Amino acid sequence: MHDWSETDFDWEGLNNAGIELETFCRRYGRIGMHTKEKWGTLRAYTYFCCYPILHSLIYPGYVYSQFPAWLWHADLRLLSPCLNLLMPLIRKWQYFIYRKGYERVVKHYPHLEDEILSQVDYYELLKKGSEIEKKYWEIVRKNNDTDT
Repeated sequence: MHDWSETDFDWEGLNNAGIELETFCRRYGRIGMHTKEKWGTLRAYTYFCCYPILHSLIYPGYVYSQFPAWLWHADLRLLSPCLNLLMPLIRKWQYFIYRKGYERVVKHYPHLEDEILSQVDYYELLKKGSEIEKKYWEIVRKNNDTDT
């Protein structure tokens, strides 16, 4: 956790890491992602492919339809049931890109590894998922157990 009063922390690097992660995942995996900095950590809100599938792949991360009404209904009722057969492959590819995106950002900003990995949405998809869980999430569980 960091405070905005810290002048020796690499705020620009953390912001750039978020932009790089978001751009990589959206470009190569068609993963909807919105990143921000909060308390000196990177928060990446991730949206993998879902129904309607074609809209989700063309406009990743959009909540509202960007299609005309007729195409939205065609995608929902005709295309998505057919494309649903490809969903396991789409998900595998998106998980692969998600993992590669985090690896790439951590490799590019090694001095910000803790700040990048401490708030990962889907840490179980990363290669170091169990390490991340032990390092960052055990603390949260212990604090929640003492609160009750």
